[in-house]
Amino acid sequence: MATVPKKRLRVLVACECSQRVCRAFRALGHEAFSCDIQPAYCPDGGVPKPEWHIHGDVLKEIDKGCWDLMVCHPPCTFTGVVSNRYLYHPDDKKMPTSERRPHPNHPKRREKREAGVTFAKKLYNANIPYIALEHPRSVLTAALGHPQFWCHPYWFGQPWQKKTGWWIKGGLPDLKPTDMVKPEMMKSKKGRPLNKWHRDTSNLPRQECARIRSCLSQGMANAIAKQWSNAVLGHPPAPVVTNVLNSLQTPAVSTSTTHNGSNITITVVIQVGR
Repeated sequence: MATVPKKRLRVLVACECSQRVCRAFRALGHEAFSCDIQPAYCPDGGVPKPEWHIHGDVLKEIDKGCWDLMVCHPPCTFTGVVSNRYLYHPDDKKMPTSERRPHPNHPKRREKREAGVTFAKKLYNANIPYIALEHPRSVLTAALGHPQFWCHPYWFGQPWQKKTGWWIKGGLPDLKPTDMVKPEMMKSKKGRPLNKWHRDTSNLPRQECARIRSCLSQGMANAIAKQWSNAVLGHPPAPVVTNVLNSLQTPAVSTSTTHNGSNITITVVIQVGR
Protein backbone atom coordinates (compact mmCIF):
# COMPACT_ATOMS: atom_id res chain seq x y z
CA MET A 1 0.00 0.00 0.00
CA ALA A 2 1.28 3.44 -0.85
CA THR A 3 2.13 5.81 2.01
CA VAL A 4 0.74 9.32 2.49
CA PRO A 5 2.38 10.67 5.68
CA LYS A 6 -0.15 13.38 6.42
CA LYS A 7 -2.86 14.16 8.92
CA ARG A 8 -4.93 16.09 6.40
CA LEU A 9 -5.61 14.54 3.00
CA ARG A 10 -6.18 16.25 -0.32
CA VAL A 11 -9.13 14.44 -1.88
CA LEU A 12 -10.61 14.83 -5.35
CA VAL A 13 -14.15 13.55 -5.85
CA ALA A 14 -14.48 13.17 -9.60
CA CYS A 15 -17.82 13.51 -11.38
CA GLU A 16 -19.69 14.65 -8.28
CA CYS A 17 -21.93 17.71 -8.17
CA SER A 18 -24.08 16.65 -5.17
CA GLN A 19 -21.00 17.12 -2.91
CA ARG A 20 -22.08 14.32 -0.59
CA VAL A 21 -18.68 12.60 -0.58
CA CYS A 22 -16.86 15.93 -0.61
CA ARG A 23 -18.79 17.16 2.42
CA ALA A 24 -18.19 13.89 4.27
CA PHE A 25 -14.42 14.28 3.90
CA ARG A 26 -14.63 17.97 4.82
CA ALA A 27 -16.52 17.06 7.99
CA LEU A 28 -13.47 15.01 9.02
CA GLY A 29 -11.11 17.92 8.41
CA HIS A 30 -9.73 16.89 5.02
CA GLU A 31 -9.20 19.22 2.06
CA ALA A 32 -11.69 17.72 -0.36
CA PHE A 33 -13.05 19.08 -3.63
CA SER A 34 -15.82 17.80 -5.86
CA CYS A 35 -15.39 18.22 -9.61
CA ASP A 36 -17.94 18.01 -12.40
CA ILE A 37 -18.95 19.72 -15.64
CA GLN A 38 -22.20 20.58 -13.83
CA PRO A 39 -22.33 23.19 -11.04
CA ALA A 40 -22.61 22.07 -7.44
CA TYR A 41 -26.03 21.55 -5.93
CA CYS A 42 -27.38 20.09 -2.69
CA PRO A 43 -29.88 17.22 -3.19
CA ASP A 44 -30.92 17.37 0.47
CA GLY A 45 -32.21 20.93 0.35
CA GLY A 46 -29.14 22.58 1.86
CA VAL A 47 -26.83 25.21 0.43
CA PRO A 48 -24.10 24.03 -1.98
CA LYS A 49 -20.49 24.95 -1.34
CA PRO A 50 -19.14 26.32 -4.65
CA GLU A 51 -15.80 27.07 -2.97
CA TRP A 52 -15.38 23.31 -2.55
CA HIS A 53 -16.38 22.55 -6.13
CA ILE A 54 -14.30 22.60 -9.30
CA HIS A 55 -16.70 23.35 -12.15
CA GLY A 56 -14.95 21.88 -15.16
CA ASP A 57 -13.29 18.87 -16.81
CA VAL A 58 -11.85 16.59 -14.14
CA LEU A 59 -9.21 15.22 -16.54
CA LYS A 60 -7.66 18.69 -16.56
CA GLU A 61 -7.55 18.78 -12.77
CA ILE A 62 -6.02 15.40 -12.01
CA ASP A 63 -2.40 16.54 -12.36
CA LYS A 64 -2.86 19.97 -10.78
CA GLY A 65 -3.62 19.28 -7.16
CA CYS A 66 -1.08 16.76 -5.81
CA TRP A 67 -4.02 14.62 -4.72
CA ASP A 68 -3.67 11.86 -2.12
CA LEU A 69 -6.96 10.12 -2.91
CA MET A 70 -9.51 10.26 -5.71
CA VAL A 71 -13.05 8.89 -5.51
CA CYS A 72 -14.60 8.63 -8.98
CA HIS A 73 -18.22 8.42 -10.13
CA PRO A 74 -17.99 8.34 -13.95
CA PRO A 75 -21.37 8.51 -15.75
CA CYS A 76 -23.00 5.14 -16.42
CA THR A 77 -25.63 6.31 -18.93
CA PHE A 78 -23.90 4.58 -21.82
CA THR A 79 -21.71 2.03 -20.03
CA GLY A 80 -24.25 0.35 -17.72
CA VAL A 81 -25.67 -3.00 -18.79
CA VAL A 82 -29.20 -1.57 -18.65
CA SER A 83 -28.32 0.49 -21.71
CA ASN A 84 -27.72 -2.60 -23.84
CA ARG A 85 -31.30 -2.39 -25.10
CA TYR A 86 -30.40 0.77 -26.98
CA LEU A 87 -27.42 -0.65 -28.87
CA TYR A 88 -29.21 -2.65 -31.54
CA HIS A 89 -32.28 -2.45 -33.72
CA PRO A 90 -35.29 -3.97 -31.90
CA ASP A 91 -36.10 -6.13 -34.94
CA ASP A 92 -32.66 -7.80 -34.90
CA LYS A 93 -32.93 -9.60 -31.54
CA LYS A 94 -32.58 -13.08 -33.06
CA MET A 95 -29.59 -12.18 -35.20
CA PRO A 96 -25.91 -12.52 -34.18
CA THR A 97 -24.69 -9.29 -32.58
CA SER A 98 -22.13 -8.84 -35.35
CA GLU A 99 -24.94 -8.60 -37.89
CA ARG A 100 -27.34 -6.36 -35.98
CA ARG A 101 -28.08 -2.82 -37.07
CA PRO A 102 -27.73 0.17 -34.73
CA HIS A 103 -30.82 1.23 -32.83
CA PRO A 104 -32.80 3.63 -35.07
CA ASN A 105 -33.35 6.10 -32.20
CA HIS A 106 -29.78 5.84 -30.84
CA PRO A 107 -27.46 5.39 -33.83
CA LYS A 108 -24.37 6.71 -31.96
CA ARG A 109 -24.89 4.63 -28.84
CA ARG A 110 -21.88 2.38 -29.35
CA GLU A 111 -19.53 5.32 -29.95
CA LYS A 112 -20.81 6.98 -26.77
CA ARG A 113 -20.28 3.74 -24.83
CA GLU A 114 -16.69 3.48 -26.04
CA ALA A 115 -16.10 7.11 -25.07
CA GLY A 116 -17.51 6.39 -21.59
CA VAL A 117 -15.17 3.42 -21.12
CA THR A 118 -12.18 5.47 -22.28
CA PHE A 119 -13.06 8.23 -19.81
CA ALA A 120 -13.36 5.78 -16.91
CA LYS A 121 -10.02 4.18 -17.79
CA LYS A 122 -8.31 7.58 -17.79
CA LEU A 123 -9.64 8.22 -14.29
CA TYR A 124 -8.60 4.80 -13.05
CA ASN A 125 -5.10 5.11 -14.52
CA ALA A 126 -4.46 8.58 -13.08
CA ASN A 127 -1.20 9.16 -11.22
CA ILE A 128 -2.77 9.37 -7.76
CA PRO A 129 -1.72 7.02 -4.90
CA TYR A 130 -5.24 5.90 -3.96
CA ILE A 131 -8.16 5.62 -6.38
CA ALA A 132 -11.66 4.23 -5.89
CA LEU A 133 -13.95 4.13 -8.94
CA GLU A 134 -17.67 3.44 -8.50
CA HIS A 135 -19.98 2.00 -11.14
CA PRO A 136 -23.02 -0.29 -11.39
CA ARG A 137 -23.03 -3.48 -13.45
CA SER A 138 -21.44 -2.35 -16.68
CA VAL A 139 -19.04 -3.00 -19.53
CA LEU A 140 -16.19 -1.71 -17.35
CA THR A 141 -15.64 -5.31 -16.26
CA ALA A 142 -14.25 -6.04 -19.72
CA ALA A 143 -11.97 -2.98 -19.56
CA LEU A 144 -10.85 -2.99 -15.91
CA GLY A 145 -11.60 -6.51 -14.70
CA HIS A 146 -14.05 -7.35 -11.95
CA PRO A 147 -14.59 -4.80 -9.17
CA GLN A 148 -12.86 -5.43 -5.86
CA PHE A 149 -16.20 -5.52 -4.06
CA TRP A 150 -19.92 -4.75 -4.35
CA CYS A 151 -22.13 -3.00 -1.81
CA HIS A 152 -25.63 -1.50 -1.43
CA PRO A 153 -26.96 1.72 0.18
CA TYR A 154 -28.88 -0.41 2.70
CA TRP A 155 -25.51 -1.37 4.22
CA PHE A 156 -25.20 2.24 5.39
CA GLY A 157 -28.62 3.21 6.73
CA GLN A 158 -30.62 4.01 3.56
CA PRO A 159 -33.23 1.35 2.69
CA TRP A 160 -32.33 1.35 -1.01
CA GLN A 161 -31.18 -1.59 -3.05
CA LYS A 162 -28.62 -0.48 -5.66
CA LYS A 163 -25.74 -2.81 -6.43
CA THR A 164 -22.62 -0.67 -6.52
CA GLY A 165 -19.23 -1.95 -7.67
CA TRP A 166 -15.87 -0.47 -6.67
CA TRP A 167 -12.63 -0.71 -8.63
CA ILE A 168 -9.72 0.02 -6.29
CA LYS A 169 -6.09 1.09 -6.68
CA GLY A 170 -3.56 1.57 -3.89
CA GLY A 171 -4.81 -1.09 -1.51
CA LEU A 172 -7.92 0.57 -0.07
CA PRO A 173 -10.02 -1.97 1.88
CA ASP A 174 -13.57 -3.03 1.11
CA LEU A 175 -16.19 -0.79 2.69
CA LYS A 176 -17.70 -2.34 5.81
CA PRO A 177 -21.40 -1.99 6.68
CA THR A 178 -22.08 0.70 9.26
CA ASP A 179 -25.87 0.53 9.68
CA MET A 180 -27.43 -2.46 7.95
CA VAL A 181 -31.15 -1.97 7.36
CA LYS A 182 -33.75 -3.90 5.44
CA PRO A 183 -34.18 -2.71 1.84
CA GLU A 184 -37.66 -1.52 0.96
CA MET A 185 -39.34 -3.84 -1.50
CA MET A 186 -42.77 -4.04 -3.06
CA LYS A 187 -44.64 -6.57 -5.19
CA SER A 188 -45.73 -6.31 -8.77
CA LYS A 189 -49.24 -7.18 -9.87
CA LYS A 190 -47.95 -10.67 -10.57
CA GLY A 191 -46.47 -10.96 -7.09
CA ARG A 192 -42.85 -10.50 -8.09
CA PRO A 193 -40.53 -8.55 -5.72
CA LEU A 194 -39.66 -5.06 -6.92
CA ASN A 195 -37.14 -2.51 -5.73
CA LYS A 196 -39.36 0.22 -4.23
CA TRP A 197 -36.73 2.97 -4.52
CA HIS A 198 -36.21 2.13 -8.17
CA ARG A 199 -39.95 2.12 -8.84
CA ASP A 200 -40.52 5.41 -6.98
CA THR A 201 -37.78 7.22 -8.86
CA SER A 202 -39.14 5.90 -12.17
CA ASN A 203 -42.22 8.08 -11.65
CA LEU A 204 -40.13 11.28 -11.59
CA PRO A 205 -39.29 13.42 -14.64
CA ARG A 206 -36.47 11.88 -16.61
CA GLN A 207 -33.73 14.34 -15.67
CA GLU A 208 -34.72 14.35 -11.99
CA CYS A 209 -34.81 10.55 -11.97
CA ALA A 210 -31.30 10.37 -13.45
CA ARG A 211 -29.97 12.94 -10.99
CA ILE A 212 -31.35 11.16 -7.92
CA ARG A 213 -30.22 7.73 -9.02
CA SER A 214 -26.71 8.98 -9.76
CA CYS A 215 -26.25 10.39 -6.25
CA LEU A 216 -24.40 8.25 -3.76
CA SER A 217 -26.33 7.78 -0.52
CA GLN A 218 -25.16 9.95 2.38
CA GLY A 219 -24.56 6.90 4.56
CA MET A 220 -22.22 5.38 1.98
CA ALA A 221 -20.49 8.74 1.51
CA ASN A 222 -19.84 8.96 5.26
CA ALA A 223 -18.45 5.41 5.30
CA ILE A 224 -16.15 6.21 2.37
CA ALA A 225 -14.74 9.30 4.07
CA LYS A 226 -14.17 7.69 7.44
CA GLN A 227 -13.00 4.21 6.46
CA TRP A 228 -10.77 5.18 3.55
CA SER A 229 -9.20 8.24 5.18
CA ASN A 230 -8.34 6.02 8.15
CA ALA A 231 -6.87 3.42 5.79
CA VAL A 232 -4.74 5.99 3.96
CA LEU A 233 -3.50 7.54 7.22
CA GLY A 234 -2.77 4.16 8.75
CA HIS A 235 -5.35 4.40 11.52
CA PRO A 236 -6.85 1.16 12.85
CA PRO A 237 -10.21 0.40 11.23
CA ALA A 238 -13.37 1.40 13.03
CA PRO A 239 -15.33 -1.47 14.60
CA VAL A 240 -17.94 -2.91 12.28
CA VAL A 241 -21.56 -2.39 13.31
CA THR A 242 -23.06 -5.40 15.05
CA ASN A 243 -26.79 -4.77 14.53
CA VAL A 244 -26.78 -6.61 11.22
CA LEU A 245 -30.09 -8.03 10.07
CA ASN A 246 -30.45 -11.65 11.06
CA SER A 247 -31.65 -12.47 7.56
CA LEU A 248 -28.42 -11.07 6.11
CA GLN A 249 -25.97 -12.66 8.52
CA THR A 250 -23.82 -15.61 7.50
CA PRO A 251 -25.19 -18.63 9.39
CA ALA A 252 -23.00 -21.56 10.37
CA VAL A 253 -24.49 -25.02 10.85
CA SER A 254 -22.54 -27.70 12.71
CA THR A 255 -23.25 -31.41 12.75
CA SER A 256 -21.43 -34.44 14.14
CA THR A 257 -20.94 -37.85 12.59
CA THR A 258 -18.89 -40.96 13.27
CA HIS A 259 -16.44 -42.44 10.77
CA ASN A 260 -14.29 -45.51 11.55
CA GLY A 261 -14.87 -45.02 15.24
CA SER A 262 -13.83 -41.33 15.23
CA ASN A 263 -16.18 -38.49 16.03
CA ILE A 264 -16.04 -35.80 13.32
CA THR A 265 -17.64 -32.35 13.52
CA ILE A 266 -18.53 -30.69 10.23
CA THR A 267 -19.30 -26.97 10.04
CA VAL A 268 -21.16 -25.69 7.00
CA VAL A 269 -21.08 -21.94 6.33
CA ILE A 270 -23.73 -20.48 4.04
CA GLN A 271 -22.40 -17.33 2.39
CA VAL A 272 -25.01 -14.67 1.58
CA GLY A 273 -24.16 -12.88 -1.65
CA ARG A 274 -23.65 -9.13 -1.93
